[in-house]
This record gives sequence, C-alpha cells and structure tokens, in this order.
Amino acid sequence: MSPTAAGVQFADNNLAGFERIHLEPHQSQLVMIHLPLRQLQYWSTAQSQWVTPAGSRTVWVGSSSRDHKLASVFDLK
Repeated sequence: MSPTAAGVQFADNNLAGFERIHLEPHQSQLVMIHLPLRQLQYWSTAQSQWVTPAGSRTVWVGSSSRDHKLASVFDLK
C-alpha cells in the first residue's frame, strides 16, 4: 500500500533498507534493519520542508525484489 497525498506520486516499491545474511535450511535469525524516517518522506515545495505522509506501508522480506516471502503492514500517523 502506498501513502496518498494530493499531488504527490510515490513509487510502487522502494528499497529503503537491506541486510545480507545466509541461513542454512531450518535455521532462523533475528535481523533488525534501521530505516531512517527520511526514507518515508517527500520534499514539499509548497511547505519547503520534508513531509511524512500518514498511512499504511507494507514491508516485504525476500531474497530479491521479485521474491516476497514475508510481508507486514505498519501505519504512519
């Protein structure tokens, strides 16, 4: 899901962060990826500042941009 703001266009998908790990079969690992707020913002020429649009965002986890094994949704307010 993409945020919506009047007159603002967003890419359908955006690589905002990644971490390369290697797992053996049946192995798991906790991975934390820091995502700067700026990755979720756009520059408003009308306001002359970075704006964080409220709305739902989807995070995908996979081995490539075409491999979405896991997904989760979070809300920005």
